[in-house]
Amino acid sequence: MGTEEFVQVKGNSRRYVWLFGEALIIVLGVLIALAVDRAIQRVDQDAFEMTLIEGLLRDFQGADSVLVEARSWSLLRDEMGRELLAVLEGETSTDLEARSLAAAIEFSPLQYPLVIPRDTWDDLVGTGELGAITNPDVRRAVSRFYRGVEMAELYYDERASLTAPFSSDVRLILPARTRLAMYEALLRGDITLTAVAADEVPPLDELLSRVRGWPNLEGHLSDVLIGTTAGAILFADLRAEVETAIRILEAELDAS
Repeated sequence: MGTEEFVQVKGNSRRYVWLFGEALIIVLGVLIALAVDRAIQRVDQDAFEMTLIEGLLRDFQGADSVLVEARSWSLLRDEMGRELLAVLEGETSTDLEARSLAAAIEFSPLQYPLVIPRDTWDDLVGTGELGAITNPDVRRAVSRFYRGVEMAELYYDERASLTAPFSSDVRLILPARTRLAMYEALLRGDITLTAVAADEVPPLDELLSRVRGWPNLEGHLSDVLIGTTAGAILFADLRAEVETAIRILEAELDAS
């Protein structure tokens, strides 16, 4: 091989090495860019998931407060209804007052407005982003609770129709002025009606005569009491689901 041929081969080799090096740099650059992009996406996904977990935790903490109040109200209504049932069965406690009897008549069928926070859950379902929550325990706990909420909503619809006859009785048993005074007190948080003037409630003897002489009232009241008993159990079960979900959500946040 002559000198000129040798120089030419050497030059071509250097050119091939240079081209290979350039190609390698480009490939490495693309791979690095893809890796960085995937890492950024992973960080964004993790941040998005934690935002969802935080939102769910806030909603579940709010749901816990609602269920505590709902169960307390259900138990109170049950106590009132059973006091009224005792009156219908002929019992008259020595400490029975007209106001407490009027409260039992009016408030026994009154259900607590069950408004469960669910903004985060509705957004997840509506946007199809449920898969953004990667922990299956979290998904199961959250979906299980909201299935229970749907059952509670069905319960509310059913109870409203079953207690309607008793509610119709109440509208006729108690005078309109008495009912207005009672609801004004209730809206101020005075469930025992201590702020209701004595002359705004019929005398005890008159109330006893009205309820004991009202046709089918005991049967209508039994529908109310079935609802108060079932409601107390339902709300206790839902609260147990909420407490479980809260523990799982808090653990997920602590692990992040």
